[in-house]
Amino acid sequence: MGAFESFCDFLQMNGYAFYVWLSYGLTLVCVIALLIWSKQQRKQVEHEIKQQELIKAARKHQVQSEMSL
Repeated sequence: MGAFESFCDFLQMNGYAFYVWLSYGLTLVCVIALLIWSKQQRKQVEHEIKQQELIKAARKHQVQSEMSL
C-alpha cells in the first residue's frame, strides 16, 4: 500500500491520525456548508430578480395606461 504496511497503519497515519482526519473532516464540512449557502443565495437572488421584473412590468403597464388617457 505504498508508505503504509497495512490499512490500519494508513488510518493511524503514523500517530497523526487525529489531526489528519480532523483536517479532512473540517474541510468536508466547510465545503458542504459553502455549497448549501451558495444554493440558498442563488434562490434568493432569483426570487429578487423575479420581483424586480414584476415591478418593472407593472410600471410599464401603468405608464402605457396613463398615456392612453
